[in-house]
Amino acid sequence: MTAKERVWLAEFLRCFDATAAARVAGYKSARKQGWQKKQKFKEVIEDELTTKAMAADEALARLADRARLDIGPYVMMGEAGRVFIDLERLIADGLGHHIKGIIHTPHGDRVVFHDQQEALLTVARLLGLDKAAVSMEPLEIIVRRGSDEANRDRNT
Repeated sequence: MTAKERVWLAEFLRCFDATAAARVAGYKSARKQGWQKKQKFKEVIEDELTTKAMAADEALARLADRARLDIGPYVMMGEAGRVFIDLERLIADGLGHHIKGIIHTPHGDRVVFHDQQEALLTVARLLGLDKAAVSMEPLEIIVRRGSDEANRDRNT
């Protein structure tokens, strides 16, 4: 494999666009070369994708981990009753992957976590539990006062 081909392959595995990868690698006819390289390295690409692919049980375990996150131990009270998250401890405990992002505002930083309910619902859907859900339709209860004979007489 030439140096140019290594660049093409690395770029293709990053963007999955053969033509764009050929441009980055410096090929003049990027479309043609991209298609040819994709054919030439088909097995290498498949092996690389298989290696990088996440197994279903790993994906399910990660979703379950996200759904179970308890940030309670990391919530702290600051001055004037302000609440903050001890991010250093959370990250040191190996839970940094639960952070979706941090938004900087004039009033302080806002930590956004991945949606636990969405993760839980996704796990339920993958396990087929969403189809077995109990109906939440309202239950109609008829209350009759007195004997059945008295109620029958009133209705006639």
